Amino acid sequence: MSPFAPNGGIISTEASHLRRRCDLSIQGNIKAMRSLAEPLQVAMDNGARKALIPLENKRNFLEVSGEIVERVDPVFFSDPMTAAMKALGMT
Repeated sequence: MSPFAPNGGIISTEASHLRRRCDLSIQGNIKAMRSLAEPLQVAMDNGARKALIPLENKRNFLEVSGEIVERVDPVFFSDPMTAAMKALGMT
C-alpha cells in the first residue's frame, strides 16, 4: 500500500505507523497546512508514531500539545520526492 494519497488525505502504512497530511498545488508544490494540532491528534489516536509534515509548517509545530509531541515524531519535507524517500525509509 502506498503511503500517499492523491487527495492529500491521511494514510497509514501498516508496518511503520506513519501519517502524512498535506496538499499539493496544481504545479506539484507542497502547500502548508492550516492547522497541525487536529490532524496530528487524529493520527496519534489512530496509532501514528511518525508524521510527515511540510517544511512550511515547521513554525506551527510549536502550537501542538505536549502529549502529541511526546508520542508522534515529526519528519519534515519540502518536496514530494523527499516525502516519498522519507516515507519509504530511504533517507
